[in-house]
Amino acid sequence: MNNGAGGSRGAGGSGGAGGSGGIGGNAGGTGVRDARPTVPELTGCTYVTFTKRDPLPFNRTKGAVGLCQWFEKLESVFQINECKENDRVKFAMATLRGRALTGWNGRTKAMGIEAANNAPWSEVRKWMT
Repeated sequence: MNNGAGGSRGAGGSGGAGGSGGIGGNAGGTGVRDARPTVPELTGCTYVTFTKRDPLPFNRTKGAVGLCQWFEKLESVFQINECKENDRVKFAMATLRGRALTGWNGRTKAMGIEAANNAPWSEVRKWMT
């Protein structure tokens, strides 16, 4: 009979390093099978959940009607996803295209990206109109 580290059945057998509970386990069931830390479930609004709601891109080519539709869609997405106030501007500005993006970039250069991204959504709405 082989009396090595794995016994006659290897690591998952009845003797040796693995014990009778298989790899990493033991007969009493006290072995740790999965030592990975648990990851808390994300809730609320993330950029991924925001984009899954298909927010409208905005490029400033459809005038006041296009701007109003963009605001309405964004606010619907914010509400459905329970987006926090401090995420709204960043997420909304990621939907800008063309002239609208150029205008936003000009504002962020003047006041700084952090200040612009941390502005209240209601203030940004005023800037956009």
